[in-house]
Amino acid sequence: KTATTSIEKVPEFFPKAIAADQHEALYKTLPAKVAAPVLKTPEEEKNPKLDPFSQTSREPRYQRMADYATEQALRDAGLFGEIVDPKAKVPVNLPEGVGLERVAVNVGVGVSPINDFTELSFQLYPNTDGKIGYGKISPFFIPKVLSNMIAGGIAIRY
Repeated sequence: KTATTSIEKVPEFFPKAIAADQHEALYKTLPAKVAAPVLKTPEEEKNPKLDPFSQTSREPRYQRMADYATEQALRDAGLFGEIVDPKAKVPVNLPEGVGLERVAVNVGVGVSPINDFTELSFQLYPNTDGKIGYGKISPFFIPKVLSNMIAGGIAIRY
């Protein structure tokens, strides 16, 4: 489900570290006022396991969306089928005489979710004891925020 809406209504637009009472003042400073988020249904909000795009520790939400869009594109093109290539992890149905080396991935991503970076930056601030939370940083952070990982992941999967 998607629709153009006010940025103020986009869930999780600001990192959790920014207090909710500061959001309104920050919204006013933003030059953009609209967004088109892919919203969760009320059922998905209650039970994240129902959301096919829910973020994991290894995959951000946008990666899950790209995987879904790729599968839909392959189905629409008639390339997702019953023939399983031993090198591929999913069934592909290529026309006779066409090998996997003739299929390309072309994905454009502007930037990884800013929220991931801001959450990390707040983890790197010293706490009240003066300690920095390096241990809280996931080893999957860098692969998760590299926007070209989408194309690489799709190429590996298919």
